[in-house]
Amino acid sequence: MANILVVEDDRATGQLMLTLAESMGHTSALASDGESALRLVRESQPDMIISDVLMEPMDGLELLEIVRREFPAVAVVLFSASRDPEVQVRALRLGSVQFLAKPLRIEQLKKVLEKTLADRASAAADSATTSATLKAPVREITVEGLEEALRPYLPGPRLRDQRFRLARLAKVRNRVLVEAAEGVFNTDMLALLHRHSHRAAGPLEVINFANCELDNLTAEWTQNAHAWLQRFSGGTLVFLQIEKLPLHAQGLLADLVRRVQDVRIVATTRRDPDQLLAEGSLNESLYFRLSLFSMRVPPVSELGSDITEVLLDAVCASSSYNLAGRPDYEGAAREALAAYSWPRNYSELHQVADYIAARLKQPRISLAELPESVAAARWPSLGEHVKEALKLHVDRVVRTTSDAARAAAVLGVPESLLRAHLEEPNDALLAALVEPTSRPSLQAITPSYERILIVSSDDLWRTSAVAMAVRPDRLVLGVPDALAAVSTLLNAPESFDHVLIAPPLDVFSPGEIGRQFRRICPGTTLGLLEAFPEPEDCEPFHEIFDRPDDGDRLERLLGLMRDYREKHSDGRSG
Repeated sequence: MANILVVEDDRATGQLMLTLAESMGHTSALASDGESALRLVRESQPDMIISDVLMEPMDGLELLEIVRREFPAVAVVLFSASRDPEVQVRALRLGSVQFLAKPLRIEQLKKVLEKTLADRASAAADSATTSATLKAPVREITVEGLEEALRPYLPGPRLRDQRFRLARLAKVRNRVLVEAAEGVFNTDMLALLHRHSHRAAGPLEVINFANCELDNLTAEWTQNAHAWLQRFSGGTLVFLQIEKLPLHAQGLLADLVRRVQDVRIVATTRRDPDQLLAEGSLNESLYFRLSLFSMRVPPVSELGSDITEVLLDAVCASSSYNLAGRPDYEGAAREALAAYSWPRNYSELHQVADYIAARLKQPRISLAELPESVAAARWPSLGEHVKEALKLHVDRVVRTTSDAARAAAVLGVPESLLRAHLEEPNDALLAALVEPTSRPSLQAITPSYERILIVSSDDLWRTSAVAMAVRPDRLVLGVPDALAAVSTLLNAPESFDHVLIAPPLDVFSPGEIGRQFRRICPGTTLGLLEAFPEPEDCEPFHEIFDRPDDGDRLERLLGLMRDYREKHSDGRSG
């Protein structure tokens, strides 16, 4: 597995390439320009760089020239939207191993990654057999072997990708930032990763910022940081839940990380670090110093329908399991497990597996064999979904409008009712939002309102897009999933003009959601914000374009939607 640095100033394209690299089992990092990329290369040399050409102030060709001179072993692949043959010729002359044209195709990029890394590995093997000056590694580190060693913590074939993600931590020589929910890491697992790392001969120190003596720790960082770091020289420092550090302490930690010479740092957070950064809850300097490489370990709740099989793997691996063969589920037990939220993730999964294994007398798991908290789990009702969507709606309107009076006008409720809700949340406001007779029509408040609904499970982008789109003559709502969107469309007092759908979504594909929206709101213009949609996803949508990451691009895209709506308003039937 390789460390790959993606250099791309378009965030959506960059994130796509990171996702592709990680899905192939590699670690990856993203830089938005040539200068920041060069800094990352010098701090922690990657195996491969995939870079755009057209960037400011340092373009991809300048970056390639410097990397070839300073780090000749690093493979570089360039890509560009430019059709100028001179650009491609110059890139290949400077040493780019491949030159790709935009728009990039996933399968093409996948083949280039596989071939380039295979060629590089082959060249390294040839060099190792012919050069007597190469230094042998201190210990053999096999990611595949470590993946197998992690099976007791993450059992079964369906968790193989998660095991590989964690196994790759042992390959990181410097710093890595991991997004991992509660219950993913435990002390034994961290010790196992350390024993199989390049730092195995040194000490391992695990500091959980959620339950340590922060005052004593920050005092040491302030008074004698060098001596504190020396205690871990040659070893690994693990910082758990860095988001629990106050901002002033995060600044101290950023300075400490800057001084690190011979210590590997693994930092974790239970929330999306990009979202923490946008909220101002994460020190920017600390974020960029820790995230030379980053990865995310999905929580149990994202396993979907696989959770029941993963639990069976854990049950069969439990020391308390005494039956022959593999058990199965009764229907009610399977439904309860699928509906349960698994708040403590893999640690809870093992506890539940041991609980079942100790009580199972026949090879069929019923509700009686499940812990009470799991057996009582159920899918939320439509009413509960709608209530949660309304709460999010009120929160976003309040945050994206100038004052309470303006927010009340947008919501169509009395200002006094909104102010009472802001002081102490209550259901009276939510009831007013869904009861047509309790509020005036939105059309009566302002006839010129343009209504836009944005659907995406990417909380950070969705919230940013709502804020970018808000105007005095416009109502903009954002919802996280298809169910909330359908509820909003059906309960709205006035129909929406435009719906923008931006992956990632929930369990439904964009095409499925689009077809449902066309059915329930045939007069609404639908836009899909995706660079590479599947053919079957295109049919329901009136406009398809890349996901915008700034206000100007979003306004241009809304202009296209508006033009389409006006042009086809007379004869559209959906």
